[in-house]
Amino acid sequence: MTQPAAEKSKTTALGVRAEIALVAGTLLVTVAALVCVLWWPGISLDTESAKAKLDAVRTALSFGIGAGGAVALWLAIRRQRSTERDILNREQTYQLQVQVAEVTRLHQERVADTTEKHQERLASNSEKDASQRRVNEMYNSAVEQLGSDKAPVRLGALYTLERLADDDPGFRSIVFNVICAYLRMPLNGPIESMESYIRTFAKNRSEVNVELAVEVREEIEVRRTAQGLIREHLKPEEDFQGGGIGVKERWEVEEVRLSGATLINFDLSGCVLPAVDFDGVAFVGSCDFRGTRFRGVASFDDCVFRSYASFEHAKFDVSSWFERTDFKGSAYFSSAVFRGDSEWDDAKFARTAEFTGATNKRNFNMRSSSFGDDVDLAQLTRVDLTRASASISDDNDRFWPAGWREELSSNGERIVLLRDGSKSEGS
Repeated sequence: MTQPAAEKSKTTALGVRAEIALVAGTLLVTVAALVCVLWWPGISLDTESAKAKLDAVRTALSFGIGAGGAVALWLAIRRQRSTERDILNREQTYQLQVQVAEVTRLHQERVADTTEKHQERLASNSEKDASQRRVNEMYNSAVEQLGSDKAPVRLGALYTLERLADDDPGFRSIVFNVICAYLRMPLNGPIESMESYIRTFAKNRSEVNVELAVEVREEIEVRRTAQGLIREHLKPEEDFQGGGIGVKERWEVEEVRLSGATLINFDLSGCVLPAVDFDGVAFVGSCDFRGTRFRGVASFDDCVFRSYASFEHAKFDVSSWFERTDFKGSAYFSSAVFRGDSEWDDAKFARTAEFTGATNKRNFNMRSSSFGDDVDLAQLTRVDLTRASASISDDNDRFWPAGWREELSSNGERIVLLRDGSKSEGS
């Protein structure tokens, strides 16, 4: 083991003292021996002899004094070196202590900083876990409340879900899908009662059946609230600029899936939509898609529009599908833009089918479709109206795409569409 500096210094001092004592004793013995050697053999009463003896003694003493001085000088030098070594040792010991203290301090600071950060992480994780638990509890409770038979409870659940989605972007797609799933659930009551209520309420409130009105009105209110949440969060990004407290945000979702739903006075006008699946939807009351942009595939196969449908200035960026769709009211597609293939086979237009100013970039197939009132398809191109027909009426205005002509059907009951230059049905 390394000897401590203090003990090492003490040992050095003791060794120096021992050496001094040893040298001093040796000198004394040497001087005494010289005196005896020079004095004793020459003991005589002769004056000359006495004088010689005194000279010998003086010589011995001088030698002893000189040797003593040399020894003293040597001892002084040794003592000086010892002192310097002692000072150097003490300085090194001090520097070592300072370094040890600094290393200890830095280590303690690192340990304290690591401990503090670890505690902060633990606290943060605990806070996040607690927050996540609260969010999950709110979400589960809201989803359960959507199944309540009380309209106010269902309304509260919808607004709770909206709040969760606004606060946590990770919940938006989930909440959006839950709202769509709710709208796909069966109606509480026949669709005819709801349609009758909407029609009667619009004309004269005093004629509304009060008992029926409460249940129907509640169902309408809840469903329109759910529809409104979809519309509010699918508006164009520029509608959400400005920020601030209470300002809603656009929800980025992959698909709007409402197949088989019953939608009441549905309004997504001006919205920007991803792929949409409205297959088999019953649109009760008005339906408004004016200025809507469909960025993905838009599917409306087997839909029933029980009142008018408005798609003016709508933009279909990809393909659009309206096969077997039943337009019981007027259908307005004025100035709509179809950039992909558009399929309308077996579609039924009971009232006006207006495509004035509409344009298409690819195929527009309306095979076996039927028209019951005014028709304007004049500006569409690449249209296939094979087996399409229209009702006979002199009051109807009918404008067909270039290359198609009207002809009375073989039974004389309807008008059929034929390509220019093709043979008539009866030929």
